[in-house]
Amino acid sequence: MNADQVNEPSGALTAFPAVADVDLDAIGHNLRLVAGEVGSAGVLGVVKADAYGHGRAQCAGAMLAAGADYLGVAQLAEALDLRREVGPGPRILTWIHAPGAPLDAALRADLEISVGAPWAIEELAAAVRATGITARVHLKVDTGMARGGIDLWNLAAAAERIRAHVAEGVFDVVALWSHLARADEPDCGLTEIQIGRFEEARGIVEAAGLDVQICHLAASAGALWHPAARYDMVRPGIALYGISPNPAHMTASQIGLRAAMTLSAELIVDREVPGGTGVSYGHTARTDRPTRLGVVPLGYADGIDRKASNAAPLVINGHRTTIVGRVCMDQFVSELPPGTKAGDRAWLFGDAREGLATADDWAEASETIGYEVVTRLGARVPRRHHGTGAAKKEDDMELIVPEADDMRRVGEVLGTVLRGGDLVMLDGPLGAGKTTLTQGIAVGMNVGGRVASPTFVIAQVHKAKGGGPELVHVDAYRLSSLDELDALDLDASLADSATVVEWGEGKVEILTPDRLTIRIIRPEGSNVGEQVDDLSVDASRTLRIEGSGPRGQEIVERLRELL
Repeated sequence: MNADQVNEPSGALTAFPAVADVDLDAIGHNLRLVAGEVGSAGVLGVVKADAYGHGRAQCAGAMLAAGADYLGVAQLAEALDLRREVGPGPRILTWIHAPGAPLDAALRADLEISVGAPWAIEELAAAVRATGITARVHLKVDTGMARGGIDLWNLAAAAERIRAHVAEGVFDVVALWSHLARADEPDCGLTEIQIGRFEEARGIVEAAGLDVQICHLAASAGALWHPAARYDMVRPGIALYGISPNPAHMTASQIGLRAAMTLSAELIVDREVPGGTGVSYGHTARTDRPTRLGVVPLGYADGIDRKASNAAPLVINGHRTTIVGRVCMDQFVSELPPGTKAGDRAWLFGDAREGLATADDWAEASETIGYEVVTRLGARVPRRHHGTGAAKKEDDMELIVPEADDMRRVGEVLGTVLRGGDLVMLDGPLGAGKTTLTQGIAVGMNVGGRVASPTFVIAQVHKAKGGGPELVHVDAYRLSSLDELDALDLDASLADSATVVEWGEGKVEILTPDRLTIRIIRPEGSNVGEQVDDLSVDASRTLRIEGSGPRGQEIVERLRELL
């Protein structure tokens, strides 16, 4: 088979016309940024509510790879699932459970458990006696939220009761903690009052004879903007996902955070309508001139707030536009820039550095907060994860590629190095330039056939013109498993061909431990939604090149010599 189209497989990413891309390296960057701000304090990465909608297991792994000391989730059920996902070892704190909760299971899962009420102290002690497993306890005190935690005036009695359990070997008191109510308003004065109350709580606990190992008070806003609240550990949540705790005070870009989630969808309808056309339910919008409209297949069933109607921004083919009319259950309408057609991609929100609207922009349009925009994104929207969260290794290679021609030249050099059996994985957002790079690889390998974006083609085989290996160009975006690649019956042996895979991370590594991974990153100011075969001259990219295994590292070293 030579550049023939292969039937698309089934799977969520094929069937559903939208996707939330999650950049785990952005999460790693954000965690390291917070860690740098707080100095010697430890970092507990919060992954509650399915990691704020980003995918708990993957985000937890990224945070651990980036150096998190702890993981934290609110609900006990989440914590039990998280332990199964990350395995034994990482320290996990959970802080919400009701009377009668399965605390015996929590102890067997080696979870650290918050107690913030007298009943919680006694139920946890009973679970310890039933299992014989000492509980690692975080004692929560209320300092101003009037929510969870023991009141200061009841703390002495609670501390005495806990001390008795410590003496019996029932409890090991790991931490004293509380939560700030207005840390996102740095000048309001309440945080300083709460710090004073927390200090009072420390005194009460110490007077009761409890030896607390860790004090923690600050979440994202406290960690970033209140140095006195950092204590021994901080608990960032929203900041790790690249969203500011208060964009009116400092935006995510000003803080240096990188958005982890990019939400996009394929247009399913494009049409021209005359002036005076009413749009969507209730005709709350009406065109004032002949207008090109498109339908984006996401709605309030997917977490798109109905308050975003006639207000929320999006980017289509590099142009910013807005929702027109009311958001419906499964779709909404937007004005389209010239030349846009069904199948083109609409970008709802992502990183401001890429020219996209942000989750905070959507929050402003929907009269809510960025936390809610990402957390409420519906489960039927597939999440697609990229990266690992780990810091770039010293032996990785990094290149700045100013223009499309430079991208092709890098690919051409790489093509001269590749041989049969080599695997190259290309990672990066839509429009990053993966196909442009592959075009250069094809030239360097001296293979035939036009290299085009494989969006609607699972795999293309490009025959060698001389005696070298063939090039197999794969779009793993459409693959739900490697079995589907095996079932394609390609007229080429992957063992004898050089294989280039777009969107392959997490799917094709099993093919070989020796591989080359190239991550393509857009800098601030580059265009969004541009065609990969037509990168603009100012669309510079950063290439991070990582070699795995002896052959992968050999390719990196050869590229260093040639580039």
